[in-house]
Amino acid sequence: MDENRHFFRIRNTGRICAKVAENTVEILDISATGVLIKHHNLLPKHGILELKVHNFSMNISYDILRAEENSMVLVFNKEEERDKLFLVLRNLRNEQNKKSQ
Repeated sequence: MDENRHFFRIRNTGRICAKVAENTVEILDISATGVLIKHHNLLPKHGILELKVHNFSMNISYDILRAEENSMVLVFNKEEERDKLFLVLRNLRNEQNKKSQ
């Protein structure tokens, strides 16, 4: 049921890397609709996140939803990019579940 809503989140265990305009961004957790990152002062309000998930790379458009003292929430604003990311994250989650069994 959660897959129909694109609602599951994955904690970053080091297999997810990201950059914005050559600045490394530390991802705490991610879903197909957005990402929680450590606070980053140089991040523009809108932009492209260069995302690497395991063996897959993609650029995804984002908007900053909110910034707190230690973290920021970015939302992904293009549906076709979210759909593609959902498939990648689902595969990563399934792989992580197989390893933990």
